[in-house]
Amino acid sequence: MSTPFRLGGTDPGAGDVPLSEYPEWALRVLTGLYGADAVDAETRRQERRTMVPARTDDVSASATCLELEAITQLARAVEGWFGRRRRQ
Repeated sequence: MSTPFRLGGTDPGAGDVPLSEYPEWALRVLTGLYGADAVDAETRRQERRTMVPARTDDVSASATCLELEAITQLARAVEGWFGRRRRQ
């Protein structure tokens, strides 16, 4: 499907409405224009994009582990920054 479904004005991101929120008559019009397969595929793509990943309660990380991981990532970033600066 090469033509994006947009309801906004000149701003390309404004007014985007997921196809799942379109009224039934609008979906019938789009189906007539683009075909049922294209509209169904676009609807599924939008649902996958907005779907929230399921949490698994089997794996849990404590707050301390998360803080240590954040500190480690920060230390690596600072180390990389100073390493690049020394090389210049």
